[in-house]
Formats: sequence, structure tokens, C-alpha cells
Amino acid sequence: MNLETVSETLLLQFPNAQHATLQKQEKMLERFGTFVFGGFAILVGLGAIGLIVGVILAMVVSGRDPLKGTLLALFLTFASLALSYVFMNEFLKDKRKRLQAKPQSLSGASDTGRFLETGEFEPVPSVVEDTTNLLPVEATTRKL
Repeated sequence: MNLETVSETLLLQFPNAQHATLQKQEKMLERFGTFVFGGFAILVGLGAIGLIVGVILAMVVSGRDPLKGTLLALFLTFASLALSYVFMNEFLKDKRKRLQAKPQSLSGASDTGRFLETGEFEPVPSVVEDTTNLLPVEATTRKL
């Protein structure tokens, strides 16, 4: 086993360890951002639900102006749903973009045989070669 070629191959695959550290930090930052954004989205959702319940209680249940209260509650509901649709759509677009970008990073895989030594190919003799000559042969024609 030639250890020099192994070390050259490892150096080509991992040119510097700082790149791996940077990728790890970026991944941790992305997880943190996802957590914070998720918490913010939950608070915004709870705030929207609070506004809708407040409008319903203040205007519809009290009987002050039920038609306007219902319309305002519906407006707040569908505005919140539309906003959540936009956020989820953008999140899925980013996810699709990241999934499509990953296979492109494996483009160097076609150069894997670069360090292999070229040699002559000799097929290994088979164990069962010439063994069919030893089998008894029966006549396939009819005897008259």
C-alpha cells in the first residue's frame, strides 16, 4: 500500500480544514435562524388569533356592529393565511434550491481513477472450465 498516494488523495479531497469549520458554523447559524424565525412565526400567529378573537368579542358578541366585526375577523384570518402561504412558499423554494445545488458539488467524482496504476488485465481461470466434457452424453434421437 502506497501511503504517499493516500495522503495526496486526502489533500485533494480536503484542501483545508477551515472550509469544513466554516461549513459547520454556517449550518449552525442556519439552524439558529430557523429556530428563531419559527418562534417569531408562532408569536405572530398567536397575535393574529388574539386580534381575531378580540374583534369577534368586541364587535360580534357584544352586538355593537356584528356585520363589520365578522368582515374584519374574516379579513384578519385570510390576511394571516396569505402571509403564512408566502412565507412557506419561500421556505420551500430555498429548500428546493439547496437540494438542487448539492449534486453539483459532486462533479469531481469522475476523476476517481487518477491515482490507480494501469496494468495488464488477465482473467482468472474459471473452476468449471472444461468440466462439461466429463458429463455423460445421452443420445437425443430415437432408436428404431
